[in-house]
Amino acid sequence: MLFVVFNTPLPAESLVVKVENNKVILNWKHPKVPILKYEIYRASDNFSKEEPELIGQTNENYFIDTLVRANVNYSYLVRAYVNDTTYTDTDWSNVVLVKIEIQEKKPWFDIRKLPVLVFLIIFGGLFFFFYYSSRLGNVPYIRKIAGLEAIDDAVGRATEMGRPIIYTTGIGALSDPAIIGGIAILKYVAKRVAGYGIDLIVPNNDPLIMLASREAVKEGYTESGRPDLYKEENIMFLTTQQFGFAAGFNGIVVREKPGAAFYQGYFYAESLLMAETSYNVGSINIAGTTAVTQLPFFIVSCDYTLIGEELYAASAYLSKNPSEIGTIKSEDIAKVLLIVFIIIGAILATTSSFGVFTELKDLYFNLFKVGGE
Repeated sequence: MLFVVFNTPLPAESLVVKVENNKVILNWKHPKVPILKYEIYRASDNFSKEEPELIGQTNENYFIDTLVRANVNYSYLVRAYVNDTTYTDTDWSNVVLVKIEIQEKKPWFDIRKLPVLVFLIIFGGLFFFFYYSSRLGNVPYIRKIAGLEAIDDAVGRATEMGRPIIYTTGIGALSDPAIIGGIAILKYVAKRVAGYGIDLIVPNNDPLIMLASREAVKEGYTESGRPDLYKEENIMFLTTQQFGFAAGFNGIVVREKPGAAFYQGYFYAESLLMAETSYNVGSINIAGTTAVTQLPFFIVSCDYTLIGEELYAASAYLSKNPSEIGTIKSEDIAKVLLIVFIIIGAILATTSSFGVFTELKDLYFNLFKVGGE
């Protein structure tokens, strides 16, 4: 076996020093021997190269010096240690100078973002108008949503059959807007179920969603005046695994044979497996999701399906809360306005290509530019 002994260790190679954003960045290559650590020394107008300043140590092949001042000359040296006492130094780097960056004075109001401000003012005005109108009894019209209108019929049918109701928010996290919308509908369903005295079963794939579901069901039973009928064990956690959850849900459906099944939340490939199982046992299926890829499966296997934003509007639709209704109505009008603006822009862009309304098109497009792009 051949041993090679270095009396003097190899120094770090190719030391590069550059200034970026009021800081100095050092880079170098590791020598071809194991290095215990690197020490970084700095010489400046206040410290000579004979008595340099130790500013730090590292095990990496780079170092960032942020403790620098403007208009001061700096030079750097890297010391490589192979053990606690044996080391070697690089040559001193070239002198670098840190300059003061002059901050551009920005105006207190950015005119380029004026369209955003205008839109917020319009939306805020619409919201408060419909909010106060609702509180005064002038509730804005919201079109009928068949899936929500059918909730009472589904609960009543399950009661007549003497069967429980099963409800799931699907697979996801508590931060998912679709899951939150599903829990809001769950509270309403719990209020209706409590009035008839039948069981409500709510399997969950997430422990936090299970806790939120328990609170929603408990509040629903309490507001209905039947807190004694609340059964905490009926709101259970199954598993976080996708198809494990689907298998556990289907097992409950086959054993309990619910009269109605609600799928309100976010779903993946398990949606058709679950909906088909509840359909085969004779349940009324009412689904709602924002998962575009799963909507076709719910439409063909469920009696009623809430599509997309209907799930978000369900809470306002069922509760008749003025603030929620005001928000929904404001959003609808804002969407209509945006569609009108887009259509006008498309017409101007098309006609301007034939040399018509060119100046008007430029003026219109500049009006809606944000950020100067």
